[in-house]
Amino acid sequence: MSSSSSSRSDTADDDAVLNAPWVQADAGLQAWLPEISARHRHFVHTLETICSLEGSLHDFCFAHGLERFGLQRGVDGTWYREWAPAALGLSLVGDFNGWDERAHPCSRADDGVWEVFVPNRPDGRPALAAGSRFKAAVRIGDGKTSTASSVVLRMPAWARQTVQDVGSGEFSAVVPSSELLRRRWRHPRPPQPSSLHIYEAHVGIASSEPIVAGWAHFRTHVLPRVAAAGYTALLLFGVHEHGYYGSFGYQVTSYFAPSSRFGAPEELQQLVDAAHGYGLLVLFELVHSHASANSAEGLSGLDGSDGQYFLRGAEGRHALWGSRLFDYGSLEVARLLLANVAWLATAYRRMVKVAVLTRPELASTGSLVCI
Repeated sequence: MSSSSSSRSDTADDDAVLNAPWVQADAGLQAWLPEISARHRHFVHTLETICSLEGSLHDFCFAHGLERFGLQRGVDGTWYREWAPAALGLSLVGDFNGWDERAHPCSRADDGVWEVFVPNRPDGRPALAAGSRFKAAVRIGDGKTSTASSVVLRMPAWARQTVQDVGSGEFSAVVPSSELLRRRWRHPRPPQPSSLHIYEAHVGIASSEPIVAGWAHFRTHVLPRVAAAGYTALLLFGVHEHGYYGSFGYQVTSYFAPSSRFGAPEELQQLVDAAHGYGLLVLFELVHSHASANSAEGLSGLDGSDGQYFLRGAEGRHALWGSRLFDYGSLEVARLLLANVAWLATAYRRMVKVAVLTRPELASTGSLVCI
């Protein structure tokens, strides 16, 4: 495409966005039309880049995302892959190999992705059995010399299920059931109603008892009352795994895993299915504006660097929340977050509500990927 035709296309796209009903109907947006236009052009450019490099947005999220990273079970065994460009070494450890970091070392590709293949047991069963725990053992430098290093255990970024040890409080990734994506849904997702009446809820506090309630409790005790009250949609907060319960789910540690303190992923699927049976749409709140700064159980410092998924230095830290701020200009960050939307929509058949930005300065950076 020539520069002149590209310019005409950009102008036409800008006009379509700026003349959209939702823009014209809000007088408060008029002062922000140049910024809206710039954001839209950035979005179009990023989408074109993704499609040029990886074929399509679908391949970007699925073939090169959900179907590549984390645990990928095959006929003869299981692949594990992790993007950790600054790591000096990485191995897969867990219940299956006695947590021995020497047993299954990964090899590093040029794109910073580490991978290892774990063959099935002699009887054909997967070595990584459903329900067993695993982590990444990452060798990181000390930041002072080129030779000093140490091995730390990190949570895999693409873990689909987690568990917290009752005694120590330590989180681990869990091998999910192969049935997670094979669920036979009893009820179709309801069509969008003409008028939304949304019931907002945090499952953990949805009980009159002094306990942390869960997916099953909400499904049997709360959901019928929500439907009877005439609501047409259910919005759940704190769905993603978050190590610090007091954060109300706003400091996420594992994006692809639902909070284990509320129950198993299959129980969340049952809740969604039951809600659909009542004719309720289900929305999860996504917290893609920031993440937990806890490296022991979250993404921060996974490969030993200050960056990777996040901006470096003070720019990558939220002064009020004490959390980490994503580097939205990185395609690997875009892949993680967009694939997260795709995974939750696929595994839990839900729509999303995106949490607002947490820092006003981000509004003028022009480096956001719209999701």
